[in-house]
Amino acid sequence: MEKNEVKKLLYKAEPAARLIYVSKERLWYRSDFDHEGTTYLVSSSIPLGDIGDAKFYTDMDAKYLIRWID
Repeated sequence: MEKNEVKKLLYKAEPAARLIYVSKERLWYRSDFDHEGTTYLVSSSIPLGDIGDAKFYTDMDAKYLIRWID
């Protein structure tokens, strides 16, 4: 499935994303959602330089992370 299609489905499904790993360079989040009988696993890798003064939580709405979908 194309990345833009996944982004649209994330907005519709509204799954939660969970922080799975932190390094000195990145935060990694993962979420999953079902669409038409298929489960999709989506991961986002956020460079720490992109965070600025934003707040990233252990669990958050996956649609806020679509900019960094891998």
